[in-house]
Amino acid sequence: LIDGAMIVHLAVYGLRLETSLTIATAMVSAFLIGNIIFQVPLGWLADRLNGYYVLAICSVVGVLCSIAITVFAPNQYIILPFLMILGGFTYGLYTIALTLLGERFYGNNLVAANAAFAIMWGVGGIAGPTLGGMAMDKMGPQGLPLTIVIACSLFLIMLVFHHLKVVRP
Repeated sequence: LIDGAMIVHLAVYGLRLETSLTIATAMVSAFLIGNIIFQVPLGWLADRLNGYYVLAICSVVGVLCSIAITVFAPNQYIILPFLMILGGFTYGLYTIALTLLGERFYGNNLVAANAAFAIMWGVGGIAGPTLGGMAMDKMGPQGLPLTIVIACSLFLIMLVFHHLKVVRP
């Protein structure tokens, strides 16, 4: 959901903030560069910590970076590093979750779980741009980062409920 919303609407977000086309494009590039460079460090961290904790960290960083983007949006140069971090940590949700899926399921169950995971990724890829666009139409450009705040917050809430279910008998 997050990647779909950001990749489709981030340039539009930049233009609605009245940045130049060059800066709007740089915003998309910063987000995608973060997608790439943070996966190895996040994987390393997930190897040393519980993967669910890394998912929680990714969710919290997603919320904080999205809020920072709304606060610093008038200065597009300041938000570029936040976009890079946001891209890396929110894509880390996908990477780490897929790793946890591989640790939890085996054989035919892994095939079925991966298929369900891929379907949900596709649903998010359709829902993200739709929700992000609707939010921008209703609230102005800051509706896009707000969509990410809500998505990361809901993911974090689901993690907490999962943890409580696992901890309690």
